[in-house]
Amino acid sequence: MIVSRKNSVKIKPYERRDFVQIAQIYKEAFADYPWNEYKKCVCGQNYGRDEIRELSLCKRCGNAPVLSDFWTPENISQDIDLALKQRDPILLISSTQGAVAGFIWGYKFPVGKFEFLADTLGDLSTRNYLDDIAVGLNMRRRGIGTILCLEYLNKAARTGADSVVLRTDERNKTSMALFKNRGFNLIYINLDVPSCKDGILRDPEYNDRIYMVRQTELLMATKKIKRE
Repeated sequence: MIVSRKNSVKIKPYERRDFVQIAQIYKEAFADYPWNEYKKCVCGQNYGRDEIRELSLCKRCGNAPVLSDFWTPENISQDIDLALKQRDPILLISSTQGAVAGFIWGYKFPVGKFEFLADTLGDLSTRNYLDDIAVGLNMRRRGIGTILCLEYLNKAARTGADSVVLRTDERNKTSMALFKNRGFNLIYINLDVPSCKDGILRDPEYNDRIYMVRQTELLMATKKIKRE
């Protein structure tokens, strides 16, 4: 277990008993702009928390919306299980005073996935993919995301990964600031590639979602974290 003196934050591996609290944080993390994955209509249109307050007609089907949770416990459980099945999975939980405050998980790049990234990054087999990170709404602005990110980078380095790659939405200013402050850099490619604009590598399906990378050998030990 890792303990940070700041806010008495503890970092530990994921355990199944943490799931209920993780699921709540997961749903909170994607409920608002730019993800807007709070509720969904039966037609498949998703809505953010703010969007449903005055919603009368669905903007896709035009009918009175029939809404359900975008992320169900089953969906989230499947997401975690998928991560656990990958090579060198890393799933970490942060807690304060016994309550889960946030999580982070990722793994070595799966063989055959993200092939379009190989065109720019080359061999993906030595790289780690940071899949998800989130902090509970009431626990933000306390440095918990930073602590999670630092310990994740340490764990990734110990698996032999030479770098960590992630995807985030460039409209999410909080996550962009977190990753840039932790040494992640935008990935630039040739402007002729269809999935990019302004030379930035972007997701082929969601153009506002960009990829970032940092080398693990640049990792510096943090003085705020000690092992007990």
